[in-house]
Amino acid sequence: MKRDDPIEVLRQVYQMERRIEDLQNRIQFLHEAATRGTASYAAGRTSGSPNRSAIERNMVTSIDLERQLERTRDKLIAKRYRIQNAIDAMRDEGGKRLIELRYLDHLSWTAVVTKLGISEAACFRLRKAALREFLENYQSDSF
Repeated sequence: MKRDDPIEVLRQVYQMERRIEDLQNRIQFLHEAATRGTASYAAGRTSGSPNRSAIERNMVTSIDLERQLERTRDKLIAKRYRIQNAIDAMRDEGGKRLIELRYLDHLSWTAVVTKLGISEAACFRLRKAALREFLENYQSDSF
């Protein structure tokens, strides 16, 4: 990441959120597979039922993914805290709102323009100034 790219800083939050969602889905799948496999194994081996080592592998993988999930959540919390502090330190309320709507709430530009009640051209002018101020605050940590 370039040190002077505010959009990339904000995009990292989105990427972490997607990573968390992916890990949660994978963990859920493994838990369900282990539950089905355990029930089949307990009922006695039947043709095509998972064996004990497959169940154990799924559980070990699940535990590893849960650890990754916890680390990613911790990073996301720290990143969001720093970003929110940088936003809170901004002077322009419209710029603050724009960054929150677009980059933290992930709204479309059309929705941002509508919520802010400004023209598209005004929105993009505001964006340029807001991102500049956000980056200054984010890099300085002076909040």
